[in-house]
Amino acid sequence: MKLPVRLHQPFGPFVLETTCPKNIMDALNKKVDDICSDPEEMRKYCSSRGNIPNLLLRDLEVVYFEKDFLEDIGFTEFIETLGNYYIQNTEGTHNHSSVKLSVITPGHDGTFKLSHEILYSDVWVNRYYKGDYTPYHDHGSEIAGIVVLKIPEELSEVNLKNKESEGIDNRGRIGGQVQLINGGNFDFSHDEYIPDQEEGTVLIFPAWLSHMTYPLPVNSERRSLSFNMVKESGYYDRLNGNEPQG
Repeated sequence: MKLPVRLHQPFGPFVLETTCPKNIMDALNKKVDDICSDPEEMRKYCSSRGNIPNLLLRDLEVVYFEKDFLEDIGFTEFIETLGNYYIQNTEGTHNHSSVKLSVITPGHDGTFKLSHEILYSDVWVNRYYKGDYTPYHDHGSEIAGIVVLKIPEELSEVNLKNKESEGIDNRGRIGGQVQLINGGNFDFSHDEYIPDQEEGTVLIFPAWLSHMTYPLPVNSERRSLSFNMVKESGYYDRLNGNEPQG
């Protein structure tokens, strides 16, 4: 397979880095803009209107997508190709069963109230504005990933100033960027990796790898997409409305 990817071990676990095709990026951004400009669409797909959960109890807009939409724009095929490339080339980290983009099924607490009407994919967009952040967390899947959809022009200048501040170690505090963290949450000892991030950057990593985003220091929107991939058997369990096994 010929893919413009970088698969490496910056601090232990394998991380795959590549770039999302522009046509897929454009389709994702347009869909988010369309959803968030239509009150009825927001009711179905946005956290601010109650149907979509406020992930990690953050006060920011979260937008989900229908499974069919992601298939139609080629996102599903693109991400599944990357996910299977990842597991085929990281011997010892996975059991080499194929993976698929996960789907969302109804929760016992009534989350995703329209899930009997809409089959969501486990793919969501976070819309960050000044002060918004994502706390330290990991994902309950096999493989997780991130796509950077939009970066404010002024963010790079602000972060450069922070890096150059005298007497301050800002390596892990680059506002509005994803930081991957390998190590315990309680012993204050860990390794960190902040990948180069620009619009279109795709990151894929094991779902157990913790990560976070420091508060955005500018007013303009930063937009990123996250997703989960599961073993093929688990995917069909979810698709049939059953809890995944194993």
